Order: sequence, then structure tokens, then C-alpha cells
Amino acid sequence: MADAPLCRYCGKTIAKRTRAIFFGELATRQGFDTIFTYRPERPRSKDEAQRLLNQQIVSVRWARGEDYAAKQAGFDHITQATAWDGESYTDKFFCNGTHAKDFAYAAARGGYAMPAYIDAKRKKGG
Repeated sequence: MADAPLCRYCGKTIAKRTRAIFFGELATRQGFDTIFTYRPERPRSKDEAQRLLNQQIVSVRWARGEDYAAKQAGFDHITQATAWDGESYTDKFFCNGTHAKDFAYAAARGGYAMPAYIDAKRKKGG
């Protein structure tokens, strides 16, 4: 696994591109399967969820029994996991759009320009 990319503007690590996976009753809901992944399983540990997903788990959210008896009976399970494929990041160069824009302004103030701009200036005689 390569090192995480750093923002070219502020130097912070760029966020991982993750996907939310829901377990249990939520798995029967329809209409959001293009945004989220639903699984009918109810993993009882992070390791079990890891085996089901075959991706690195970044975080998990647990369901808790509504009353003391349910908790004592061991009905706790993971309802959501956030998974990462081990290589995708939200961007290659910047941690957010504002930093990309600020970097572009700094480059423009420093005299840098894209070839299309240079060609247009040349055609205008400037």
C-alpha cells in the first residue's frame, strides 16, 4: 500500500474514499443500493465484519438491545461498517475544493497559466 497523498496546499493527508455498508434489518430496505451496500448478516465482531467485506474496515456502528435483558442475551451486533478498498482517496492532489482553488490562484499570481490561456494571449497580441 502506497503512502496516502498529501494536500498540495495545506499538507494534510487526503481522506480515504470509503463506502458505508449496512447490516441486519436495514439490508431489506430498497432504493438506496446504488449509494450504500446492504447485507443481511449481523456480524458480532469487527473481525467477523472484516471477513464478510474483504476490505479494510475504518469504523463500525453497533446496535444495542433496547433493554437490559436483550443486552444480557447478547443481541448486540454491528449495524454499519465503513470500508476502504486500501487504495482509493477522495482526491489525488487536494483535501477539498477550496484548497484546490486557492492553489490555482497562487499559481496564477505566480505567473503560471495553462497552454490555452497562453495561446489566446498570443492571438490577441498580448
